[in-house]
Amino acid sequence: MVWIAPPPDTEPSPMRNLVEILLCGIAMLPLQAADPKIGPEYTADGRLKFPEHYREWMYLSSGVGMTYGPIAEQGQWGPPMFDNIFVNPEAYRAFQETGHWPDKTILVMEARQSESHASINNGGHFQTDIVGVEAEVKDSSTPEGPWNFYGFEVVSGKPVESAKAVSHKASCYTCHGVKTAVENTFVQFYPPLYDVAERKGTLNPGFEKLAITPRKLFDLIRLGGWNKGQAALEDAAKRAPDASVMNVELQNLLAYDLMGNGNVGDAVGLLEWTAARNPTSANTQGSLADAYERLGLPEVARMATERFQKLMPDAKALMPARRDRLVKAAEDRLKRIPPSPAGHPPPIEWHGGGPSVSPDGMYIAFSGERAGVPTILTVRVDGSSETQLTQGKERRSPPAWDRRGNQVVFATWADGKSTIYGMDVDGKNQRQLGIVPARQPSISPDGKRVVYSNRRIYVASVDGSDERPLTEGATLEGGAVWSPDGTRIAFVRKNADHMNDLWVMNADGSAQRQLTHIPVEEGQAEMPAWSADGRKIAIQVGVYTIPKEVAHIWIVDAARGDARKLAAHTGNYLDETPSWFPDGKHLAFQSNRTGRMEVWMMGVDGTGSRQVTR
Repeated sequence: MVWIAPPPDTEPSPMRNLVEILLCGIAMLPLQAADPKIGPEYTADGRLKFPEHYREWMYLSSGVGMTYGPIAEQGQWGPPMFDNIFVNPEAYRAFQETGHWPDKTILVMEARQSESHASINNGGHFQTDIVGVEAEVKDSSTPEGPWNFYGFEVVSGKPVESAKAVSHKASCYTCHGVKTAVENTFVQFYPPLYDVAERKGTLNPGFEKLAITPRKLFDLIRLGGWNKGQAALEDAAKRAPDASVMNVELQNLLAYDLMGNGNVGDAVGLLEWTAARNPTSANTQGSLADAYERLGLPEVARMATERFQKLMPDAKALMPARRDRLVKAAEDRLKRIPPSPAGHPPPIEWHGGGPSVSPDGMYIAFSGERAGVPTILTVRVDGSSETQLTQGKERRSPPAWDRRGNQVVFATWADGKSTIYGMDVDGKNQRQLGIVPARQPSISPDGKRVVYSNRRIYVASVDGSDERPLTEGATLEGGAVWSPDGTRIAFVRKNADHMNDLWVMNADGSAQRQLTHIPVEEGQAEMPAWSADGRKIAIQVGVYTIPKEVAHIWIVDAARGDARKLAAHTGNYLDETPSWFPDGKHLAFQSNRTGRMEVWMMGVDGTGSRQVTR
């Protein structure tokens, strides 16, 4: 078979187009540079001499089936073709040093046919006959410009001695002008050179970087932690959902590599992210259970193991030997982890709770679990458009909105401190705002101060500095929250009967006064929430004794202290954590009246209860 590249002044033909496309394919593969001491050699009439020793140059990579146009049509008649890329050693060394190709660079691509079923091979492909050779040359002395393509026709399996430059009217030049990673070459398809270009910062302006690879993800998490790994995976999920790093089983393997390296917490973060995106993956739940147990979280490990057992019957793709091994590991884990003590109810499934209504009344931010993964989410008030904002192993406080609705704020608890974070309403740009020595801090409406309780009530700058107490702390206090105008603080204080009542004070700690006198039989007052106009405060009041647990939402007049119970019931369920809608006519709250914790809403008269999350 002979491949012929006609001169540019002849009429176009399918064969000519085929050669031009083949040349384009060359540029798609990072071609290697010729030795500047030797450089490209030309005939008297300007034709490029065939670099007959190119196979002794630096080998860059091979592609399979990376053809298009007429070449792709040829591929319909047989297995996909290979293309092998070579570059001159001196040019390769120069690229390694600078991230750029030196003048006189020659990149060579040879295209070969492939076969599949032969000898011991039953599935892959191997190379056979050569069908074409192209070269891309960087030579500033050529009148057409520094970069030129050449196609060497193959006669009886051997390339001809020289080739004329392909016309700059060919589509190859346009493609290479806008799609390439470095200069005029598709370095993105050659990992060693792409890594160099990333390090050197020589990628072409406007080039969209490749999604992270599994090896790079492992190194990123190992060295920088799960938060950086999560950002890279989120980017890959958006731009390249079919990338290998998005493969569920590969993510499980990466998690075990992290555990083997001692990064167990980071492995949990990765597996929780994987589980949230693949809730029916039995293998991921099994891996999560293993990671939780290694992290010292036996109860959570048991729950993940039980989810694994429920999902396992549908895991048809697993090989029998592996299935048996996973099932046995789960059974052994359950033997090591005893169930909850007798007489204690099983943990409530936490699908939605701790709601916070957005300032425009259109959305609700809340905490929940998806596939056993704790997270913060948002949902429209009609229950649509649920969006997951966070990933990872951390247990977070219920979220809150800033007063403009541009930011969602939450806190994590570790080592006796709360770390406060803010993030955009789509979960992006998560950033640390401050650290305080107490749970569930509340940020002031102007975003400059934070109030929190550590037996007594304290106020500080949002970064945790300038701390000062507002109360004496003679008895246990907590649940402190700012009024909408930032002038008052509501909180709960334990009374002489060891029951919590609602109190208010000025933001400087003055004018402290008790608002409620909740009957002992009604239970503890907790979780105060101000209405938008600052005239009313909603609280939860509940009795938490096993096996009977009952809680209600109450509304309290912020001036007089008048209190009334909403949606009174005697059922063994909890209505808790109220949040006001801006119109002052409705409340969002959490309730497990369906058997699991969900976000609900109702009118301030206690009627019209409606489930939001499902």
